[in-house]
Amino acid sequence: MFKLRRQQQNAVRQASFGGLSISSKTSEELILEGANDAPQSNYCGYAVRIFYVIAYFAVGVVVYTQVEERECDDQPDVKTFTGVNVTIGDYFCENCIVMEDVETCYTPWTVVDTLYWSTVTVTTVGYGDYSPTTDAGRIFGFFYIIFGLGVVLGVIQSFVNNAIDRVEQNAKQRGRGGIDASELDETPQEITAQLYRKVAVSIGIIIAVSLLGGVIYSALEDWTYLDGVWWAFITSLTIGYGDQNLTSESSRIFSIFFVMGMVTLMTVLMGNLSGASYRLKVERKRAMLLETSLTPEVIDALDRDGDGVDRFEFVFGMLKLLDIVTEQDVVPWIKKFDELDADNS
Repeated sequence: MFKLRRQQQNAVRQASFGGLSISSKTSEELILEGANDAPQSNYCGYAVRIFYVIAYFAVGVVVYTQVEERECDDQPDVKTFTGVNVTIGDYFCENCIVMEDVETCYTPWTVVDTLYWSTVTVTTVGYGDYSPTTDAGRIFGFFYIIFGLGVVLGVIQSFVNNAIDRVEQNAKQRGRGGIDASELDETPQEITAQLYRKVAVSIGIIIAVSLLGGVIYSALEDWTYLDGVWWAFITSLTIGYGDQNLTSESSRIFSIFFVMGMVTLMTVLMGNLSGASYRLKVERKRAMLLETSLTPEVIDALDRDGDGVDRFEFVFGMLKLLDIVTEQDVVPWIKKFDELDADNS
């Protein structure tokens, strides 16, 4: 026990060196340094996930440009003829208009078509303007869509989450000149204000991007501004009514990036709202526990080994009451400690 405690004290000295600023190495960083090539592993993980995303769209392009077709943008003109007192087959017509039977033109999906369809598919928007119609396209789609929803969308959302977290951390450090130890003791009111700000920023981003999207779509599709904003907003919610269809290739190219970004941002917003609701509940409960006098019965209930309540048992009991940790969360780490302290020293 003494060795482990002494190592912990050394870590604290290192973390507090330089005026109690935790901008130096924290215990979390010290633990991560013990892992083998952790930074390199993180970079490799990012590279692998980026490869998955690129490969997903590339495979879709290769397959669907070969097996799927759509109607041509420019169809042959239908020719009409006017007849007076003519016989057509078994029918006599005194004054009639004859329309020439013109075959509908079809063309293979282009790269833009496939990327657009893959994007609205993986984001579950699904407008219905593009969909596989061949047996080969649908059979391949079973696996392609599942992989896209299970892997690709999660990868993209993780990138957006990391980017937002970094922006928030940088803004906080610029505003306060770095993090100091006093910030670890924030009041529930301060934490609540931070959560509200985070949600407000997310909502503001969604509104701003929707308004900007309305400007671009109204220009590309010759829509009214309201139609453009409506399309952008419905897209962000992954509803995809299909009441408006994109007719120009430039709109589809823009949508490849806009749809993915909007849907991912909306997913992050929903996560922020859900997380904020849970965190507020925890903070209210924490404030109540801090202001409540603990009875002897409650203290006794925190005793895990019958020899009195130590610091670990008290902290764990409080976190358990807050529903932050469970017994299952702690047991593996207790076992890990016992392995390191095999000689009970």
